[in-house]
Amino acid sequence: MRWRFQDPNDAREAAERASVRAKIDAWWRAFGEVSGEVSARFTKGGAFDVLAFMQTYLQPIDANLMWEFGPARKATNRHRLVMTPESRRFLRPLVSEILERAPSLPQWEFYPYRLAEELTDAVRTVEGRANVDVTPFEVDVHRGELHAVDLTWLIPPGIDRNVARGAAFVATETILGEEMLDTWIGEISVEVRPRPGLFARMFGGSNGSSTADRSIGSLRTRVESAIELVRNGLPTAPRALLDNEGESVVFEVKPTEADDYPRQKDLFVGVSHGMKEMWQAAHMAAPFSSQRFSRHGETFCYLKLDGAEELEGSKFADRGAIEEALDAALRSRGLGIAVGGGTGLRYSYIDLALARLDEGLAEVRRVAREGRLPKRSWLLFFDDIWRDEWLGIHEDTPAPCLE
Repeated sequence: MRWRFQDPNDAREAAERASVRAKIDAWWRAFGEVSGEVSARFTKGGAFDVLAFMQTYLQPIDANLMWEFGPARKATNRHRLVMTPESRRFLRPLVSEILERAPSLPQWEFYPYRLAEELTDAVRTVEGRANVDVTPFEVDVHRGELHAVDLTWLIPPGIDRNVARGAAFVATETILGEEMLDTWIGEISVEVRPRPGLFARMFGGSNGSSTADRSIGSLRTRVESAIELVRNGLPTAPRALLDNEGESVVFEVKPTEADDYPRQKDLFVGVSHGMKEMWQAAHMAAPFSSQRFSRHGETFCYLKLDGAEELEGSKFADRGAIEEALDAALRSRGLGIAVGGGTGLRYSYIDLALARLDEGLAEVRRVAREGRLPKRSWLLFFDDIWRDEWLGIHEDTPAPCLE
C-alpha cells in the first residue's frame, strides 16, 4: 500500500493503512510500557526477553522489519533503536510512518538506518555477526559503473571467500552506515591479497583508487571522496534551468510477453536525452537512487500510459506530443524536464526529472488531465524505496500493475 502518495479516495487502501496504523500504535504503547526494562536489559543485564517482545509487537506490523539496539548518538546514558527493512527498500515508506508515530521517550533515540560505527566498534560488530576478524583486511575504493562506488576487499590467504564476502558486506555496512551503503555502493568483491608490489601493477591507482592507503580505518573518508568526485561530475544546476539536453541515446530491449507488466517490463524501445547512465541504472536489476544522478534533489520518475486505451478523445496525437507538452510546462516553472521515454508491448512511457517533487507531480497531473489522457495513466518512480508508490492521473484511475 502507499504511504508517501496516499489517495484519500481509495477506500481499500485507507482501510489497510488504518489497520497497520493500529498495529503501529499498539507497538509504541507496548514499547513505552517496557522501555525501562529494555534499557535495564542492556545496561544492567536484566532478564527482559527483548527478542520475544519484538516478535510479539513489532513483527505483526510487517514480518520483514529488522531491528537493532545500541547506544544513543546524541546523548550519553541513552539508547537507540534502529528499524530497517534491509534489502526490502520498498518498505522504507512504512518505516518512515512508524518512526513518525513514535512517542517522545527521554532515554531513547530512533533511526531508520543502521548507523556508521567507529572502527573499534565496527570490528567487534563484524566479529559478532560474521565470526571473522577483519583487522587484517584491506579495501580498495574505486569508481564503479553508473555513478556507483565499488569496493574490492583484499583478504589474507587461507580465509574462505564466501565467509570473507559476508564479513566484507557487514564491515562495509558497519563502517559506512546503511544509508550510504544503499545509496552509493555498487559491487563489493573479495580478492586474496596480492604479493607486495603486485597490487600496484595490477590496479595502479586506476579509477580513482589509492595505492597509498587501503586500510579499513580510512574506508569512510575514501568513499566520501569518491562520492564527491561523482557529484562534481553532475550538472551544476537543476536540469530545468539548463539549455543543453545532451546527446539522445536509443535503447532496444527484448521483453517477455505477459498478461500485464509492472514498472517498464514491456519496454522494447527506449530513449534517453542526455542521461544514458541514469536510464541504464533505472532499468538494471540493481538498487536505484536518484541521489546518484542529481546534486539538486531531483527525483527521477515516469508517466505510464496504457496503450490499450489509445489516445482517442485526447488533445495529444501521440506520445511525443505528450512529452513536449510536459517538458514545456515543467521547464516554464523550473519544476523539471522530460529526460526520455519509450514504447512497450502495451504501455508507453515518459521519463521525468522533477526538481520540486510534489509541485512537479501536480503539474504533470494538470497537463495530463487537461489533455484528457486515458484513465489508466499513472506516475511511478525509479527509486527502490518508492517501488510500490504511485499516483493516478485521474481521480478514478485504478491501481497499476506493480508486481
